[in-house]
Amino acid sequence: MIRGDKKQKSNKTELEKRLTTLYHVSKHIPGCAELSNDFADCWSPAFKDDPNVIEEIDIALGEEINNWVQQNEDNPETISKILHPLRVNKKLRPVLFTLKALAHVDYKHYFDSDYKGLPTALAAPVPFFPINSNEGKFIMLSKPVIKKYGNNTEMKISGMAMRSDDIKTIFALLQLMKDKRTYFTRKNLSFFVTIKEIGEQMQISNPSCETTRDAIWNSLERIRSCTIMITNEKGRRKLGGIIDGAQDLEEDSKLEIEIFFDRSFIELINLGYVSFNPKIIYSLRGRELNLYYYLQRQREFNTYGTYGKLNPIGIFKIWDYANLDGVNKESSAANKRFYLKKALEGLQKHGVIKTFCIDKDKLVIGEASIKKAIEAKKKKEIKNNDTEKLISNCPYGHTFGEEFDEYNDCDDCELFDECEKACTR
Repeated sequence: MIRGDKKQKSNKTELEKRLTTLYHVSKHIPGCAELSNDFADCWSPAFKDDPNVIEEIDIALGEEINNWVQQNEDNPETISKILHPLRVNKKLRPVLFTLKALAHVDYKHYFDSDYKGLPTALAAPVPFFPINSNEGKFIMLSKPVIKKYGNNTEMKISGMAMRSDDIKTIFALLQLMKDKRTYFTRKNLSFFVTIKEIGEQMQISNPSCETTRDAIWNSLERIRSCTIMITNEKGRRKLGGIIDGAQDLEEDSKLEIEIFFDRSFIELINLGYVSFNPKIIYSLRGRELNLYYYLQRQREFNTYGTYGKLNPIGIFKIWDYANLDGVNKESSAANKRFYLKKALEGLQKHGVIKTFCIDKDKLVIGEASIKKAIEAKKKKEIKNNDTEKLISNCPYGHTFGEEFDEYNDCDDCELFDECEKACTR
């Protein structure tokens, strides 16, 4: 196809799109080849867009993929390996979206196009506190802690204070949940897991020792005893604890604990998420962990690649957003400068950031000096002004973010990924 051709919509009808999905699925998922052959005659123009045939395909394909997942639940690595080509090939991602829509609610997470970590609504501002171990296992908040972010987000934290290390526990539970059979009720989502499994997921060398068991158990108790109220442009969201505090933590005869995630917490993930590198998150502690959590939420930090960049920001502002103080503490300006620099050096050591500069209480990441960062920002703004129309509009005259993969032009479009993201928000 030559760029600049006259606008031409794809000739595929809805039925043909379903048949194309069947074709690709038959090449990857065992047992679906026969299903594709069963509907081969439907390519005939005589069927057109018969809704009954489309419904029949959806039912048959849904049953086939649900049976396939159920047969392989004990080996999730096999499921992930087989679906990998659909994830990495951007032209096949619509097939993955269709499969997720047809999958049983317990199996939908297998068909995610990317990994989902913690909700962005909990990342900015950060609701975890860098508490030292000598301050005790549990600290009750004497009064609610109010954290604000920008003009739209306010977080009210009450109950028991969650430690920075509790981020690891929640992240480990979310990872484990992907491979567990989950049960849904009106208020929560539950699944069974052992303390040892949580420890192994957190990459602890001896997850069965008593010290590790106690640490994980205490973390679960803190998480279930903290209540969070989030207010933003989407309204007010109350979490009865990230883990449902009304449910007891008890080990059964198999040493399994039933974890009850608050449904609102899970729903927040659908509003956006913070993607973590497990090797990094499980190796960080305290302020380093909070700061890593905060930076992963920043759009510009994630736009520029592995090390990322952050435009100049006041160090006291980032200190507050990342919640780098302890409970009921207000560090001096000198201590904030010292400990923020120390946390940044820790992230630099782990490869999260490449370089940073603090000058006159301003922080910039990814540039050697504040001056260079400001110059780079100005150049970027000029470039953005020149390319604004291209980014916000389809270069072929289609509707950006709405008519994704519906035209022949889409196959070679350099904004394919951006259009896909805008279409699935």
